[in-house]
Amino acid sequence: MKRKKILSLILTVCLAVSIISMPAFGAETDSKGLEQAVVTMKQVVVIPDSYKDFTHSSSQYDIGDQKVTIWNLEWENSDDNNGYISASIDENGDVLTYNKYSPSESSNGLAKITKEDAQKSAEEFLNKVIPSYSNQMKKIDTNSNNPSSDQYNFTYQQFVDNTPVDFNRVEISVSKSTGEVTSYTGLNPGAKMSDYPATSGVINLNTAEKSYIDKLGVHLEYYSSYDYKEKIKCFSGLFS
Repeated sequence: MKRKKILSLILTVCLAVSIISMPAFGAETDSKGLEQAVVTMKQVVVIPDSYKDFTHSSSQYDIGDQKVTIWNLEWENSDDNNGYISASIDENGDVLTYNKYSPSESSNGLAKITKEDAQKSAEEFLNKVIPSYSNQMKKIDTNSNNPSSDQYNFTYQQFVDNTPVDFNRVEISVSKSTGEVTSYTGLNPGAKMSDYPATSGVINLNTAEKSYIDKLGVHLEYYSSYDYKEKIKCFSGLFS
């Protein structure tokens, strides 16, 4: 009986110690993650000394059966009403978003920065924020620039062997007044650049269409369409 009491006491103490130590370990991990996120952001942009009020939070993003931690950082400028710099960075050190706003730097007239110089700023930013594959990103035309806006907007898409990767795009805005990058939207949390197969041996469109017809097969059918004028139109087409 005495041995059972001693064993029970030991188990109780071990359980209590484990409960106490787990939050401490979690806090230490969170502290390192936060520190790394701040270091990463300061390697990309300069945080002026006037942006003294620093706040942060973390969240988790589900990717399949895994969770990726995201750090949300914000520095506020106590000398400039509502001025701030914010960013979100995942646990892999990838910058997901970046925003900078300063009322005193807002443009109220003609642009002081040319679009060409703004593009240079955007691409310099790209080289810092995604250095490992910025050389694969090419500017594409999305007709997103508004002449009345105080920002130049650029969209960059990944190209591998001159083949576009539709799901890897980033958006960058540059101030027409200062030439600084004011916003950036990058890849999804936890995204990793894939190994893409070679394009050698890829068949052309005509060959693909012929192969589809020959191997999968299609047949001719009649279909009808009602045009809301009490008329039914019939047409024929090839369907698989």
